[in-house]
Amino acid sequence: MSTSPTHHQQQQQQHQTSPTHNQHTSPTHQQQQQQQQQQPTSPIHQQQQKQTSPTHNQPTSPTNSSTTTTTTTTNTNTLKTPTDLIKEKCESSLQQPDSIMSIEASSLMKEYITVGGRPQDVITFLSESYRGYAQMCNLLCYWLKIAGIPEEQIQTQFSNHLKEIIINKFDPKVADTIFTSSSTPPHWLDEMIVDSQWRSLIYQLSEEHKNCLMLNFIIQRISDSGYQNEIASLSTASTYYRVFNKVLFDSLADLVTLDEISFRQQLDEFKKSCCQHQHTYLYAQATIQNLIKNNPQKAYNLKRISQELEIEATKKNKIAQRISLMMSNISQYPLISSSITSLLMSNTTTTGDIIKLYNEYTKAQPPPVDFLRYPNLLELLLSDLFCPGKVIQSVHKSKWIYLVTYSVCINSSSSSNEKDNNVFKDITRAIEIVHNICQSNPLGSELQSVVGTLKDHLDFPIISMGIMQWIKHNLTDTTNLSSYNTLCVPIYLDFLRDICLRHPLHRSVVLNILVSHFEVEAQDLESLAILEMRKNVIDNIVYLFSCGYVIPVLDTIESWAPKIDPSLTRYFINQVLDIIEPPYSQSFMDKMKSIIKIINPFGESTKLEPSVQSFLDQCKNQLILNNNNNNNNNNLSTKTSTKRNNTEIYNNEDENEQVF
Repeated sequence: MSTSPTHHQQQQQQHQTSPTHNQHTSPTHQQQQQQQQQQPTSPIHQQQQKQTSPTHNQPTSPTNSSTTTTTTTTNTNTLKTPTDLIKEKCESSLQQPDSIMSIEASSLMKEYITVGGRPQDVITFLSESYRGYAQMCNLLCYWLKIAGIPEEQIQTQFSNHLKEIIINKFDPKVADTIFTSSSTPPHWLDEMIVDSQWRSLIYQLSEEHKNCLMLNFIIQRISDSGYQNEIASLSTASTYYRVFNKVLFDSLADLVTLDEISFRQQLDEFKKSCCQHQHTYLYAQATIQNLIKNNPQKAYNLKRISQELEIEATKKNKIAQRISLMMSNISQYPLISSSITSLLMSNTTTTGDIIKLYNEYTKAQPPPVDFLRYPNLLELLLSDLFCPGKVIQSVHKSKWIYLVTYSVCINSSSSSNEKDNNVFKDITRAIEIVHNICQSNPLGSELQSVVGTLKDHLDFPIISMGIMQWIKHNLTDTTNLSSYNTLCVPIYLDFLRDICLRHPLHRSVVLNILVSHFEVEAQDLESLAILEMRKNVIDNIVYLFSCGYVIPVLDTIESWAPKIDPSLTRYFINQVLDIIEPPYSQSFMDKMKSIIKIINPFGESTKLEPSVQSFLDQCKNQLILNNNNNNNNNNLSTKTSTKRNNTEIYNNEDENEQVF
């Protein structure tokens, strides 16, 4: 053994000397050691021994001792060369659990051997650190498959669990460090973007870590790859102008062409994206207003989108209502501007404001009718006219009726003519008749006697909206529910079914009324009466389902299922299965299976009714058939579809530039 330059290291070597080394020590030296051990030593002598240098066994001063210690530390650090440090780093990395599974394993092995490491040590490190967690997961999935669990369910559970682990363990600082350490994006990034499950995980992570550079960069890459519709509702989509601009244009171009049901399904994500921040809301509204002026053929659809955004933003801050008014040219009409602003901001009507509006709209050159068509303003006027208990002075009642009639009869693109005047008179008369009936709020036999009169005027959409205001008031009034089994409620529900047939666009309002009636707390009713009442509501919801209002109804039942009596959910499922037959759409199958899973979470077939089990089997067979057809189509036309999709993307971008 080589002699250490310091006494400290010599002591370490003496303590670490093996028994074999002790055998080669001379006898004389052993005797001296024994004598030293036998002789008692004073504390002073022990301190001197600790301060004795390895060469001269003489005491040293405290100053010399501290100098020796400093020199020892310096010499120890200078012994580790950069090669040694790299070698230690590689050894530490190779000894991490399952290091052989790391993407850096091959580079670490090469680097370790390059700096002088032995290949045998590499094999030892990798084999001893191997745990095989990934292989354990594969083996567990194989066992589940043998146990009879469907492979699709196994893969879904496995991916969901893997997502949970990544979400819990994800560190944005580490991710940003890895991302910024390289001049080029990671090679695995493109593979993640193509896979829908990885994209879904990235969306979840970006919602939780909004300031992560790597995730924000990936969101931009996803948008550039043509998946901007998927990120429409992400908060990170509004962080970058280019991403948000593309999402806004594509969403608007899609929304103006959709039917009512599809429109409502996609509207929520669009509202969430545009209302993330004040600047995104202002930009979206300004863009829509510009489009309304330049695209009159799509003006009504765009106005609807603008109004929906306004309603959503107003929930967060009422100032959004005032901003929307400022974006219009209502400031050119100061009298109606102050009145409409006051009505909308206070959410209540005043006789003074109504008189001002009436005076302006009865002039020879009235303001544009669009200012009367704000949804919140119309709802206030209808509530005053048709909800029982609202008192309007008889002298001014005609002014309310005139404003409502004017808002629905006048064509904003042309002046009124004689035919419009006839319609104006018919609607005015209908509103007066229905207003008197609703304000009197007849019950029992009196209600039966006016059913025919009300239905005679039900073809007018504005009368339909007014009657629904009256029905909602009565169905949500707990004082009326104490006598639930009388004639009133069945008549109200019959009106709602009639409205579903006559006015398809009112089905969403009908569903909201049924939901409010279902969820009302009736204190005076017994449990069985409440159960019967809710079953009656579900019958009417199923009727709404049969009219074609499918997905919104299923969404409602899915939200109810965990909270309501399971017998009501089973009743709905059985009622629906009685009126449907295959083939089914994928969205319908997913919703129905989700509802069934809520009441049967473990998928036990013994607890399912035959009709439900038959439906699940039909869904399974249809899914297999669809997958086979898709695989065949993909094998035949992969290249063709890729070229066509690329062409469509470029064409859409050109169209957006021309339109916007």
